[in-house]
Amino acid sequence: MTGWVVVEFTITDEGTVTNPVVIDTCAWIKPDSSEDRCKDGPNPIFNDAALQAVLKFKYTPRMVDGVPVNTEGVKNRISFALMDEPVSALEALYQGTHKPQVKKTTVVPAMRERTYRKLVKAQRLIDPERHQSKKKAKPQVAIQMLIDLKDEELNSLEIAQKWNSLAYAYSKLGDTDATINAYHQVLNQSPTPLALQLTSLRALYGLYFQKNEYDKAVTTIDRWLVLKGELSVDATFLKAVALYRLGNLHDSLRNVLATERVARERGKKSRESWWYLKFVLHYELEDWPNAISVLERLNENYPNEKYLNFVSTLRQGGTIEYETITTDLWPSKSEFLPIVKVLPVYPRRALRRGLSGWVVVEFTVTEQG
Repeated sequence: MTGWVVVEFTITDEGTVTNPVVIDTCAWIKPDSSEDRCKDGPNPIFNDAALQAVLKFKYTPRMVDGVPVNTEGVKNRISFALMDEPVSALEALYQGTHKPQVKKTTVVPAMRERTYRKLVKAQRLIDPERHQSKKKAKPQVAIQMLIDLKDEELNSLEIAQKWNSLAYAYSKLGDTDATINAYHQVLNQSPTPLALQLTSLRALYGLYFQKNEYDKAVTTIDRWLVLKGELSVDATFLKAVALYRLGNLHDSLRNVLATERVARERGKKSRESWWYLKFVLHYELEDWPNAISVLERLNENYPNEKYLNFVSTLRQGGTIEYETITTDLWPSKSEFLPIVKVLPVYPRRALRRGLSGWVVVEFTVTEQG
C-alpha cells in the first residue's frame, strides 16, 4: 500500500512537537488507485507511524519580541511509498535525485533547400514585418501553401517545421484549437531536434493555460520537465498555479516549494508571486501559523500595507474574503510565458559553419498579446 497522512500539531518554545492529531489520511493499493483518486481512503493504516514520526521532528521555534513561543495548528503531510517501487523521472526531479543521462545521439535528417525556401516564403506571408517587409500579412495563403506540402514527400524535420509554421499561422488568425493541433502534429514527428520538441510543449502548456484547461496544462508541463531533465522556476510555478485552479492544494504547495528550491540553487531571489501563492495555499489549507509566517516574510521582502493588514486580521482570529486574497495570483511582468513561441529560422551561414549560440531579446508585450 501507498498513501499519506496529514498531521496537525503544536511546535513548543523548545522546537519540539506536541499534541499531534491526524486530520486527513489516505491509502491505496497500486495500480488500482492514485494519490488524486484515493479509492480506498480514508484508511488509518499509516496513522500511528505518521504520529510517531512527527513526534521526533525538531523545529526552530517562532520568536515574538525575541522570546520563543509555542506555535499551534502546524500541519505536515507524511507520505508513504514502497522503496522498491521505481521512482519516475518526474518524481526524481522533485526529490532532487535525478541523475542527468547521457543522451543518445539522434540523427535528424537535414532540411533540404527547396523545403527551406518554401517554409521561409510561408513565414514571410504569415508575418512580413518580422522579415523586414512592408507587405500585408496573408496567413490564409501561407496555410494553403503549407498544406500543399505533402508529408509523404518530406522528412521528419521538414514535416515538423511545416506544422510549426502552421501553428504560427493559426495563432495569427486567433484559431487556438487549430494551433494546439498543429503543435501536437509537430510532436508526433520523429526524429526531430530536442529544441523543437521543448518549444512545442512550452507553447502547448501556455495555450492550455489560456483556455483554462488546467489538467492538460499540468500534463504538458510534466512532459516538458521530463524532456528538459530539470525543474524550471517558470514552468514549475505555472504548474503550481494550474494545480491551485484545479483545487489540488497540497500538490500546488509542493510545486511552489520546488520553485523556491530551484531558485535558491541558482542564486535567485524568490519572487513576490511565489510567496503570495504560498500564503494563499496555507490560508486555504487552514494552516494559520504558516500563513502568518509566510505573510511576514513576504512583507519583509516586498513591503506592502495589505500584507500587514492580513497579518493583523489573522492574528485577531479573523478571516479574509476569498476574492480579496485571490486578486493577485496572476503572474507578474517578469513571469510572462508566450502562448505561441516560434522556433527561429536557423541562418544558413550558421548552419554551414556548424555554429550554435543564443540571443537574449528584450521587447514589449502589447495589449493584443
